[in-house]
Amino acid sequence: MAELELTEEFRKERTKELKEVLKGYQYLCTDTDELSRKAANGHQSYIFKYYKKDGDVLIQEVWVANEKQNHVAVFSGLTAVDTKNELFVTMNSDGKYQTRTTACDHASNVIRKGDAYSSIGKIVMTDKDAGKEYDRLVDNIAWQQAYQDYNRAYDRKQDEAKTLNTPVKPIGKDFIRFCKNLPFNMGNRIFYKGEEGYCTRCKQNVSLKGKIKHLSEGKCPSCKKEVTFISRLRNHKVVHDTRCAMKLEKASEGYTLIRFFRVEMTINGDSISPIYDLTERVREFVKEKKVRAYKWNWGKWEYCKTIRGFGGNRIMNIGCNFGKFSSKGGIYTKGLNSLIDSTPFLQHIGFKEFLELKHPEINKQDREIRCISDYLESHAMETYFEWIEKSGFRMLKEKIYEGYGLSESICNIHGKTLPEVFGVDRQTYRRIYERRDTITDRGILVYREFPKLKDAEKQELSLLFKPHEFENIRSILQYTTYHKAMKYIRAQIDSTFNSPSSVLTMWCDYIKMRDTYGEWNKKSNILFFPKYLKKAHDEIMDLNKIKKKEEARKRLAKKIQETYRSIGLSDEEWQQSTYSKILDATQVDRLPVFFKLDKKLPGIHKKYDFSMENGELFVTAPKIAYDIVSEGEIQNICVGQKGMGYIENMAENKAVILFVRRSEEPDKPYYTVEVRNNTIVQVRGKCNCSAKEDVINLLTEYAKKKALKYDAIA
Repeated sequence: MAELELTEEFRKERTKELKEVLKGYQYLCTDTDELSRKAANGHQSYIFKYYKKDGDVLIQEVWVANEKQNHVAVFSGLTAVDTKNELFVTMNSDGKYQTRTTACDHASNVIRKGDAYSSIGKIVMTDKDAGKEYDRLVDNIAWQQAYQDYNRAYDRKQDEAKTLNTPVKPIGKDFIRFCKNLPFNMGNRIFYKGEEGYCTRCKQNVSLKGKIKHLSEGKCPSCKKEVTFISRLRNHKVVHDTRCAMKLEKASEGYTLIRFFRVEMTINGDSISPIYDLTERVREFVKEKKVRAYKWNWGKWEYCKTIRGFGGNRIMNIGCNFGKFSSKGGIYTKGLNSLIDSTPFLQHIGFKEFLELKHPEINKQDREIRCISDYLESHAMETYFEWIEKSGFRMLKEKIYEGYGLSESICNIHGKTLPEVFGVDRQTYRRIYERRDTITDRGILVYREFPKLKDAEKQELSLLFKPHEFENIRSILQYTTYHKAMKYIRAQIDSTFNSPSSVLTMWCDYIKMRDTYGEWNKKSNILFFPKYLKKAHDEIMDLNKIKKKEEARKRLAKKIQETYRSIGLSDEEWQQSTYSKILDATQVDRLPVFFKLDKKLPGIHKKYDFSMENGELFVTAPKIAYDIVSEGEIQNICVGQKGMGYIENMAENKAVILFVRRSEEPDKPYYTVEVRNNTIVQVRGKCNCSAKEDVINLLTEYAKKKALKYDAIA
């Protein structure tokens, strides 16, 4: 493949030339009605591609027809490819040009626009050789350009990673001691060998006196706490636990650096003293309007997406090559206050107040530390957090302090004022502000979605129902008042419904099924407020099932009528036929084949029917074609199944299906035989079992009488 080392000036000039080619292009497709007729053959989507080559320029013309467009063919786009210099220009249906793609995963779909319409559509090309050349060229260009774009972006991010991470100072001995003192979950145990031991409770080496039994209970000589004694001579199991340590410090370019360390404590099976492993896994640089996160990967700091939003244990997902990374641990507090005092960003967002509110015991080590990172990152990227805090919205503030932020479905995070953030007018905002001490984000959503309700009703609504249920509330309030709706919901709560939400869900389902069944009077209290909701719900559900079955029966009857009329049968002739009583929906399409075979069956009976001299077994052809379907269903074999071709082959004189029956049970299936090219090729019983001796004897004699070969599959 040619390397894309063309000068930028040449690219621009050649791109202009390709655009001029597209502007003056004359469509190869001159009859869109013909394309529309081709597309109306049942496929969900048709893509028509025309190709034209003019010197070094290969042009693709795309037309699309699908179900959404009622299979009317419409122009989709043009692409001109410079085959010599490997450049392309795409003109979409709206006349806009595109000269590059940066999305590797979707490069082909972006360029060959028609391919994205349907994964099961049919593609029709006027010149397959030109189409293959075009696809190869376009894929090469797209992937190479995308690869170059990716490399440039990656190099830029790695340069930034070096700039930020190089000045970071190494950790000191005091921080290592802090990590060793983290509250590892080792239980209250003393691991001992002889008279020497180690207490996991106080993390001290202790001397033991007297005779101590394995798994016995006692007190630690150092901390005097109840412990269990574990002999390392009896128990060699490796014991370990992990914790996360967080260290905040000042970084270059005005950033505050959050460093995450994985600390693992291990007591091996042949040791009583712990071994500590300290690994820095994640670095997050935070300042106003900027967040940069890096993970340690194969000996270097590599750019990654911000670590907020991974869920409860999102820190574990960063640098997963090193195993699990606990989100519980400790914050290194030495120098933290001076860092806050010297960093305007931390002062501005009230970081000290956040720590005092969220972690009043600042030296407590066993805590979920991920919310600190979330808090800093959220305040760096989302300005409205600060507005909410300063306006005194206590419940919202606490949610922000948890580190989760507010849902974008509830708040417009790009709003320039709090009313815009909440999505309400100023008058509604003033009413929300009056309840700022108790209102939640759900309460704000209620004020926005139900502005006409009274304040007490809004408060009740926010307490009883979740945001995803508000759509059901809105649909109910179209036909009644809030007071009547809530009165009915409360009256329905009993052993069947244990909550207002369950009543609301079934009530809405009942109304939807009523609408589906047909027109009804929603102003009728008896119908809209049924006394026994569960009973009314089940009754209308049964009525809908009956209605659907009746509609399906009518559709089937219409399809059957169209089918038998297409083969020349009148309604009276159809009613007199056997198929009018036995045919099911799955076999309607095969009706023409059945009738075709039925006309040939008298001759097949005359040629192939046979009975043994003793009269115990006999061979016969089907009475009607549908008997082959019944035979396959009863015997649990594939003969007669749709798509297998047995009936179709018999109708085309390519094969014959015969039945072996017992004289005492002439209508009960016993064995099924296939004859092809004057040879018995298959004999199958129930569940495809092989022929018994009496059947083999019958068919051996039968083959001699009828001048057939007997070469059946065992």
